[in-house]
Amino acid sequence: MRFRPSQPKVLRSTLYNILTNIFYTGDFILKGTFYKGKHEPIISLSLFEKAQQVFQQVNRPKKTKKDFAFAGLMLCGHCGCSITGQIQKGKYIYYHCSNGKGNCGDKYIREEVIAEQFEDALKKLKLSKALLLDIKDALKESHSDEIKFHASRVQDLQSRYNTLTKRIDAIYEDKLDGKIPEELWFRKNEEYKKEMAQIEDSLRQHTKANFNYVESGVYLLELANNAHQCYSQRSIMEQRQMLNFLLSNCTLKAGKLDYIYKTPFDMIAEGVKFEKVSG
Repeated sequence: MRFRPSQPKVLRSTLYNILTNIFYTGDFILKGTFYKGKHEPIISLSLFEKAQQVFQQVNRPKKTKKDFAFAGLMLCGHCGCSITGQIQKGKYIYYHCSNGKGNCGDKYIREEVIAEQFEDALKKLKLSKALLLDIKDALKESHSDEIKFHASRVQDLQSRYNTLTKRIDAIYEDKLDGKIPEELWFRKNEEYKKEMAQIEDSLRQHTKANFNYVESGVYLLELANNAHQCYSQRSIMEQRQMLNFLLSNCTLKAGKLDYIYKTPFDMIAEGVKFEKVSG
């Protein structure tokens, strides 16, 4: 940062407050409660967490690097700081707030308690065989309707395009034969060509239409349905990747894990929940 000699430099405490303020990531803390903001973030959450980790490392002895299963996945539900892992008594892993804004008072939570809650989140994506088949059939039916719509629309557009081509040829002949003034020919010719250009653009859009969403939809359904089983068979890094892919806005407050399913897994979870309630 640059400063003019006539202006006071920014105090270290001010810089600290800026670098530890989660507001710049798009979120904010109000009266000790974490909220997901609607304003555009200036920095990414990962960059913010790196800054908090740097503060934690200052004046602390170096420790042997340890990959914690849930490091970087959660924020503190009280103050919005990152949740970090720590080994106690040489073997027990606890997670706690990094206290980047000062001690928020939230307690330490055993890794097993958090792991159980993450696994519960994945279990909630497990569909019954009947529901899985119903959704697959609905996707296939929707796919068939989508193909019919595009085919019908392309046929209509092509027919209109051919009509305009014939009209352009006809008015040109009329101009040559002196049946219409050149001014009228020029105006109608430009009008027809403009509409033809719009039709060409529409045809390109329909041609580019992606009809692979059925295969993609089935893949996502299978992934959600087998999420818990796959999760239990993966390494720590792979488990973290799965959780990042399926969940967002994970917060830990008083030992309770809160999260939001990413799209489309949120709809799958709602479907499973509705089936259990109605069934």
